[in-house]
Amino acid sequence: MRVLQINVVYAQGSTGHIVETLHEEYLKEGIDSYVLFGRGPKQAGKRVIRCSYLWEAKLWRFIALFTGNIYGGVPFSTLHIKHLIKKLKPDVVHLHCINGNMVNIYSLMNWLKKKGIKTVLTHHAEFMFTGGCGFTMCDKWKSHCEHCPHKQEIFGKISRDRSASNWSRYQKAFDGFSCLTNAYVSPWLQDQAKLSPILHNQKGAVVLNPVDTSVFNAKASASLPESLVDKDYVLLPISKFAEANKGTNFISPLAERLKVHGMVLAVAGAPQNQHFETKNIVNLGVIASPHVMASLYRHAKCTVLISKVESFSMPVAESVSCGTPVAGFQAGGPESLGLSPLAVFVPQGSVSNLVDTIIAFKGAGSFCDQGKCFDPQTVSQNYLSLFLR
Repeated sequence: MRVLQINVVYAQGSTGHIVETLHEEYLKEGIDSYVLFGRGPKQAGKRVIRCSYLWEAKLWRFIALFTGNIYGGVPFSTLHIKHLIKKLKPDVVHLHCINGNMVNIYSLMNWLKKKGIKTVLTHHAEFMFTGGCGFTMCDKWKSHCEHCPHKQEIFGKISRDRSASNWSRYQKAFDGFSCLTNAYVSPWLQDQAKLSPILHNQKGAVVLNPVDTSVFNAKASASLPESLVDKDYVLLPISKFAEANKGTNFISPLAERLKVHGMVLAVAGAPQNQHFETKNIVNLGVIASPHVMASLYRHAKCTVLISKVESFSMPVAESVSCGTPVAGFQAGGPESLGLSPLAVFVPQGSVSNLVDTIIAFKGAGSFCDQGKCFDPQTVSQNYLSLFLR
C-alpha cells in the first residue's frame, strides 16, 4: 500500500511532528509512505517532498488581506501538488492541515473527489467546516456562515468578509465525496463536526494524535535548564498560534497564586525576550529539543493548560506520556480524551480551582503514565483500518 500524507509543515510544529511520527511508523510497518509539505527547509530524500512555492504563498497571503480568500488561490502550487499525486499514484491520500496558502483547498478536494482517489482527512481544528475560523467563535457555522461578527480577527481590518463564500465552497467540496473518510483527533471535535451541515452526514472516526513515546516517556532524563534546578515548578507550554485563544492573560494571576505555595511557573514557548513582571515566572523561551521538552514534563510537578479552546492539545498528551499530571481549563478536546485521574479540567477561567488542582497533584505522589493510547504503532494501526475501508 502506498500512502501519501500532505501537511503544511514537516518535522516542526505540532502537526509537522505528527506527520513525521506517522511517516516513520508507516515505513517500519512496510507501508510505502510519502509526504508532501508546504513550508520549511527542503528535506533530504525522495519520500519527503516540499511541494509549494514560498513566493506564491507570500503573494496570496497579501492578496487575502484584501479579498478574504484565505483557503483558495495559489494556482501554481496547487497544480504542482496535483502533478505529484498523479506521479506518485498513492492508494490513499491522507490530508492533515493544508492551510497557510500551501494549496487551494477547495480545488484539491474537488479534484480528489473527481478522480475517485481514496482520501482520509484528519481534522486537527475546526476551520474545514466554518467560514474561516481556526476555532469556532460563534454559532453561525451550524447553519451557514455569513456577516461574520469576528471579521476583523479572521480576515483582517481591510479585507472583505468572505465567510459566506468560504462556507459554501467547503460545502460543495465535501458534497458527494464518497471516497472520503474524516478522522477527528478527539471525541469532542467529532461531536462538533456532527453539528455542522457540511459534515454531519460524512463518514468519520476518532483517531487520537500520536506521541513519540521513545522520547516522551517516564524515563526522560535530559538536563534541566539551570534556572529550574532544585525548584518545584509547574510547566506551562504555550504557542504563538491563535494567541487570543491561548489564555495568556491568566499567566500572571496563576503565577501569583503559585508563589504563595513556593512554586515557580516555567513558561515554555514564549519569545526569549518576553518580559513577565511576576518574579516567580521563568521564561524558558522556545524549546527546540524534544528531549529537553520531555525532561521538562517529566520533572514538573504538573503541566498546566490555560487555552480557551483546544481540539486535542499535544502538551496534554506529551505530559501524561511522561507520567506528569495535567491541570487545565475545560477547553473542549482535552477533557474528552478520557485521561482521568492523571488529567483534571476545571471551569474555564477559574484560576483558584486550577491552583487547588495543582496543589492536590503535588501531594498525591507518583503517577503511572497513560501514554499507551498515543503510542505511534497504535495510532498508525487505527489509520490503517481507515485506509482499508
